[in-house]
Amino acid sequence: MKVRFWGCRGSIPRSRPDMLRYGGNTPCIEVISSSGHIVVLDLGSGAFDLGVDLMKRAKQSDGGKMKGTVLITHTHWDHIQGFPFFAPMKHDYFPVTIKQLGAKVTYHDLVEGSFQLEGVRVKTRYLNHTVLTLGYKLESGGISIAYITDHEPFNHRLAVEGYERSYDGSTNSEDDRHVDFFIGVNLLIHDCQYTAQEYGQGKTGWGHSTVEYVVDIALAASVKQLALFHHDPNRTDDQVDEIVRYAQERATDIAKRKGLSTVPEIWAAAEGTDVTFGERA
Repeated sequence: MKVRFWGCRGSIPRSRPDMLRYGGNTPCIEVISSSGHIVVLDLGSGAFDLGVDLMKRAKQSDGGKMKGTVLITHTHWDHIQGFPFFAPMKHDYFPVTIKQLGAKVTYHDLVEGSFQLEGVRVKTRYLNHTVLTLGYKLESGGISIAYITDHEPFNHRLAVEGYERSYDGSTNSEDDRHVDFFIGVNLLIHDCQYTAQEYGQGKTGWGHSTVEYVVDIALAASVKQLALFHHDPNRTDDQVDEIVRYAQERATDIAKRKGLSTVPEIWAAAEGTDVTFGERA
């Protein structure tokens, strides 16, 4: 399974010299399964470059056609604004009607549950955002990836104080189930737009996570890698670097305190980053 990031920025595209390393395009991720099936996660502004690249690949393939699946988490503008400019589907004229799209498109409404694509098992879970939003877990060839963006802790207190599993099954039960959704995945891609300090300055209820909460749940779920995602539109490259260092230090400190033998590899998603996983029996 191969993952490529085409857009990692949250809320609005940015174009500044001090944001070049991590990029300014809004969410769009390409996943190629072990069977070769292409899954596109969200169609933010990063979908423009992905679409151009897919068209080039299609011309080089037998028959000049490619087949894939687009999974949308929700319909906030930063996650769909690349749709009209996604080359495999766009028409020569804009604005266009659905009937004018250049590709054959089949639509399906999704709810919590699971379904099968070509060589990919997809599981879905409702997230805590300001509109109906889905998180996805993709499984293929023994590898699993979870894509969780635009999610706020169900218990808002955890965004500031950090996550601890509620073994009595009460206080943090929905957050516990959130963690259970991606236990043991090879790669967790999770929204962490804010720090706890920023969250406490009027961001409660905005539908996003803090780096503190995300590090804690990644440890609790024993994920292999954690990609920090949905970078705040005001966050410069150097500031993202600082967030990564802070996240790594927090993970190491918690692991030592709890006697954990391993910690996730933590890094920040950046445009153009490729992650490839070998198949497992």
